[in-house]
Amino acid sequence: MDKEYKIISCVKSGGYESKFGPMNKYTLTLDDNGQQITAELSQKPTTAIPQGTITGTIADDPKYGNKFKKASKVGGGGFSGGGNKKDPETQKAIIRQNALTNGVNFCIAKHKKEELNEKEVVRIANYFVKYTSGAMDEIKEAMNKLPQPPKGVSTEDINF
Repeated sequence: MDKEYKIISCVKSGGYESKFGPMNKYTLTLDDNGQQITAELSQKPTTAIPQGTITGTIADDPKYGNKFKKASKVGGGGFSGGGNKKDPETQKAIIRQNALTNGVNFCIAKHKKEELNEKEVVRIANYFVKYTSGAMDEIKEAMNKLPQPPKGVSTEDINF
């Protein structure tokens, strides 16, 4: 379980090349409720040197000694491989933006010689939203549940 420690000292103790690029090693001396603990921390050279307090866990490695693992940031920074849960409103906004982009791209490809109709773009984008969010599984089912196309455009004109 993550715990906050007061940093007594942090000394660079080396470096190495990892599969993620160059890494720096630091020897941390931490205050754990009045008891001093020493642990090794590895991090990228571009990451700020820890000062003040640090939150994480200490794992006792019989071969290499204590290893300090920083606590993960909620919602994380970089690529997470899809493991982080995002705010539902953020997810909804991402799906809508993606759907709108795909709707525009579809309409451009479909109507190269004709002027684009905003209502048709939004109608197609709504299809992409419903399909992407899992609200509909079948393409025909999705098309049947959408609002009727604008005047002059039929669902037969749109091939899926």
